[in-house]
Amino acid sequence: MGGIKENDVITSFDGKEITDYKTFRNQLYTKKSGDTVSMQVLRSWEND
Repeated sequence: MGGIKENDVITSFDGKEITDYKTFRNQLYTKKSGDTVSMQVLRSWEND
C-alpha cells in the first residue's frame, strides 16, 4: 500500500526480522522476480 518511500526503515521482510542491510540482502536474494512478500516498515513523519 503506497510502496516504500525514501527514509523508510524495513523492520521485517517476509516474516523475518531485519536488523541490518546484510540480513535484508540475504533475504532478498532468496526471492525470485515476481514473488510476493510482506514487509513492515517504520516511516518517519513527512512534511508535505
